[in-house]
Amino acid sequence: MTRSMIPFRNRSAAGKLLGEALHPLRDLEDVVVLALPRGGVPVAYEVASALSAPLDVIVVRKVRHPDQHQRALGALAGRGEGVFEHREEQADPVSKQAFDAGRLKEMEELERLVTSYQSKRGRVSLEEKLVIIVDDGIATGATMLAALRAVRREGPRGVVVAVPVAAGESLDIIDACADQVTCLHRPKHFVAVSQFYIDYSQIPDVEVRRLLDSARRSYHAAHHQPSSS
Repeated sequence: MTRSMIPFRNRSAAGKLLGEALHPLRDLEDVVVLALPRGGVPVAYEVASALSAPLDVIVVRKVRHPDQHQRALGALAGRGEGVFEHREEQADPVSKQAFDAGRLKEMEELERLVTSYQSKRGRVSLEEKLVIIVDDGIATGATMLAALRAVRREGPRGVVVAVPVAAGESLDIIDACADQVTCLHRPKHFVAVSQFYIDYSQIPDVEVRRLLDSARRSYHAAHHQPSSS
């Protein structure tokens, strides 16, 4: 795939296109946009802006096999009150032990990120809301699946998964678990999410916090205008 064929300039550009695709949801008053940090935050920021909806995050951490780093044994997902634990099928005892060991490490990082992103902002309630979970793409689908199932536990009226690009087989799995899936690009040949972006730079924590703060200010300015006398 040449640079001219890559569909997205960067995550922000992808988010604007995704926001346009989700425009029919703009008139709903109960929409909440949730981002998977870090890469999903710039995408979700544009979606929340397009829909005039509040933005929050759900932190997901993969638990990887210690000797096979590309192999995910499961995932942890949470927003500060309780953590959803998703384990892949693990027939061998080595993988089960590896998950338990890796779980402790990733739990510490999950709690650190939740505190970093939400300590001064609080959590946006998902109860009886239409929740749109956004990431910059779906490869295996493990993190999105963990996020989706964790969100279900908070009592939303519906869950939408929205991504710029996804692997077809993974998207089919997600589609069976979500109420709606919006994906802009479902390529025939998928290796990694990064191949569909010209700029796929890492997003630092400080940028995540900046975008969350900016989204919060914009939402409150639009929805809490002082009444005229």
